[in-house]
Amino acid sequence: MAGREKAGLESAEAGLFEGRPYCIVPTVDAVGGAVNAVVGMAEAMGAKPMFLDAEEHDAYVAAVSHVPLISSIALFNLARRSGAWPELANISGPGFRDLTRLASGLPEMGHDIIITNRENVLHWLRRYSRELDRLANLIEDQDEDEALFRALTEAQLERDKFLEELPRRDDGKSTVEMPSSSDAFMTLMTGAMWQDRMKQAQDTMTERSRARIEQDERARRRRLLEDDDEDD
Repeated sequence: MAGREKAGLESAEAGLFEGRPYCIVPTVDAVGGAVNAVVGMAEAMGAKPMFLDAEEHDAYVAAVSHVPLISSIALFNLARRSGAWPELANISGPGFRDLTRLASGLPEMGHDIIITNRENVLHWLRRYSRELDRLANLIEDQDEDEALFRALTEAQLERDKFLEELPRRDDGKSTVEMPSSSDAFMTLMTGAMWQDRMKQAQDTMTERSRARIEQDERARRRRLLEDDDEDD
């Protein structure tokens, strides 16, 4: 779960995955060594491996990745389509730029994300819409000024808490033996090479064994011939 709104080598960032969650979705019959290799690769990049199944992944990222993308687009469209856009653009500050950053992403990627996770995106969009309606009602009702203040305070406290420390997540008892990042990453990167070398070594051993067998057989035949000559 990392990325930038801009694509291409010119937008590359070496520390992009540093401290970021790396969702791993193994199949039920995934080989332990393969899972360990992916875990090691993620850790080698500085990311934090997190195990999910496919349904969990799609449901959760719709809330924290896909809805923010759509919200960013909606907010930018709201301002851009106003007749006062020149004035709005010139007085916009970091808040507007931060909240609309994702609207600069690749449309092709956003389109594919949304249509392949349509139901989950709609679920969270509807919940987001209801939350906006709740806040709008608090703003509209002057008798709810105290409730509005409580809502703002609660959001501030909870977000600050979220930034300081993530809530603990119970992953259950993992049946996967977690490797060190260096060991698993090297397994991933060199696995094919060592497999090739092992195959070459096995082929060499087979050829040597065959040659030794043939050599022994020739020696045996020579002894038999020598014995026959002596009998004659």
